[in-house]
Amino acid sequence: MKPSTGSPQAIAALARRVATEEAAAVLSAPRALLEQSALRAGLTRRGWFSARVDRAPVFDKATVLHAFYQAGCFPAYFGFNWDALADLLSDLSWLEAQERPAAGIAFILAHSQVLAQRAPEVYTTLLALVTEVAAARRAAGRPPLVLVLEQVAGAETPPSEE
Repeated sequence: MKPSTGSPQAIAALARRVATEEAAAVLSAPRALLEQSALRAGLTRRGWFSARVDRAPVFDKATVLHAFYQAGCFPAYFGFNWDALADLLSDLSWLEAQERPAAGIAFILAHSQVLAQRAPEVYTTLLALVTEVAAARRAAGRPPLVLVLEQVAGAETPPSEE
């Protein structure tokens, strides 16, 4: 029997899926799961740093970059552009400097449909950036990077791995 959306079993299954070695750089899941603090707690138990990106509305490039800055506890020198985001996601020394070495890093975007609808080019750029950085991290033997998005009908989100 498949666990119901939002159930502790479904949240635990998603946390396991995110924290696997084989996880895709971009995963999608039902919004109800992404809004649960238990998902972040499950990732923390697995040694991961996780952050909810869209605690405030994310609808364009400026709000995406600001949301990552705040959610990721990025250092003050963050440049608020795509290159700066790629640099900080590539090198986790900013996170390790805060005495939080991580087995992996997961950013959760529970309301990605808003971004996909209002700024599809920004949404596509974000997915491409995370995919590229995650591949480089994996090739360098660094802890994995995963972006977990709301399942969006018709958007360029990879299908969920069941």
